[in-house]
Amino acid sequence: MNRADSEKEHMGLTSWAKSPDGKVHAETEFEKYRIIQDRLFVSDFDRLLRDLDKG
Repeated sequence: MNRADSEKEHMGLTSWAKSPDGKVHAETEFEKYRIIQDRLFVSDFDRLLRDLDKG
């Protein structure tokens, strides 16, 4: 085990990340973030159209 692994284990990160609760938590946080990201996303095509409208 290398130093980074032992530090993570000491902080309890490896057991949390590998647990079923950790997976559910990560997926839940990702879903919340994805909704915001999708709303704010502007495609290159949309940006081009917006820039053409500005003039």
